Amino acid sequence: MDQPTQPGEVDNPMPNPVVPSTPFAPKLPVILLIVLIIIAGGTGMYILATRKTQSPTPPLPTPTPSVTQISPTSAIKSIVDWKTYTSDALHIKFQYPPDFRVSENYNKASGLYGEGIFVDLNQTGGIPERWMKITSSEKSDYWNDNRVSQFYTTAVGQEYNKDNKDFSGIFTRVQDREINGKPAWLFEGRDIWETPSPLQRIFIKNGNIFYIIDITYSNTKPKNIDYIKAFDQILSTFRFTNQNAISPTASLQTYTNTQYGFSFRYPTILELKSSEEVTKNGGFDYIPLCSETALVTCLYLPSGTASDTTNNDFTGASLAVGTIDASQQDCLDYKDNARLQQYHLWPITQKEINGIQFSTVTMDGAAAGHQSTDTSYRTFTKNTCFDMTVQVNTESASTNTPEGQAGKIKPFSQVNRQNVETIFNQILATFRFD
Repeated sequence: MDQPTQPGEVDNPMPNPVVPSTPFAPKLPVILLIVLIIIAGGTGMYILATRKTQSPTPPLPTPTPSVTQISPTSAIKSIVDWKTYTSDALHIKFQYPPDFRVSENYNKASGLYGEGIFVDLNQTGGIPERWMKITSSEKSDYWNDNRVSQFYTTAVGQEYNKDNKDFSGIFTRVQDREINGKPAWLFEGRDIWETPSPLQRIFIKNGNIFYIIDITYSNTKPKNIDYIKAFDQILSTFRFTNQNAISPTASLQTYTNTQYGFSFRYPTILELKSSEEVTKNGGFDYIPLCSETALVTCLYLPSGTASDTTNNDFTGASLAVGTIDASQQDCLDYKDNARLQQYHLWPITQKEINGIQFSTVTMDGAAAGHQSTDTSYRTFTKNTCFDMTVQVNTESASTNTPEGQAGKIKPFSQVNRQNVETIFNQILATFRFD
């Protein structure tokens, strides 16, 4: 850094001019020079002393993040007088200030704020200035598995939808948070369909369902309302009222078969059926479930039992345990399965489950708008061929229901399928022989 020029110092001294010779000329420059040197020296000593007594310049403060921590510490006032809102459709409840209002509907024709809950200041008219919207992947057609997964797989600090800016706005994933013990994925940005900006978009997963919360995350002027803190405080009261998801480990019961010497555990959401009940009810579905010739027992999962099996193309699933009259090699090679032997479309692989070695194969089938996926597991023990088949059935109702019709059937998504299959995989993991 360049140093300032001190009094009496010259950067580029010029040559002294020629002065006429007089009796007094030599004395005046000498006197002036002495005075200037004294002044310059005193000034320098003063500056040096001053610098030694001054405190060092404090560093600039670090900018705080634009996202406020979602916790009760961000409260703007006591919530003792707040109201409580409970949504039976979304299975949530939360508290909100008495001067705010809450509306909820799932009618697309109602306008911009359909398919969920809308929270804003209870103003008398005009467009809401700042608001919060809450919906779920179960209730909103817009938030399908593909769109949710695109957000979900975006890394912290990365931009979602970078190459498709006209699709759903631009959002950057910021540091994750917790909302009442639930992990929350936070994004900041703007959505081209929403005003005002910026938006904070929050994803919370409860069981198999994603909840999506959009907040217009800024304050208005000259309004004396801290919307940011108000919405943070509302979120701090967020609760789930119903764990509306299939739980592989909840309320497990044990099935034991003394004739064949095996047992397994299963959740009570599944129904245990005998071979007689299966035959009497035609396999419970258009494509029969638990259709093994020598059926020992059947676990049946009907539609409408959980979020993954309700209001979509799912029609039923089962785990059938049966025996096959075959030698060990023919058993493990599926020599008795005519379709597999004829078409050779599905590879047979090996898999160990709970210490038991299985041959396994997955086959697909369809008939009159209905589909079936069967995954068979075979093992040979106690001189017997055991077959355990997980079957998941669907139909094409979602493609035959007019768009926008109330109660529209949704497709049975890949996420739904994985969640259903997880239940049966958990059961197989408890299977053992005595």
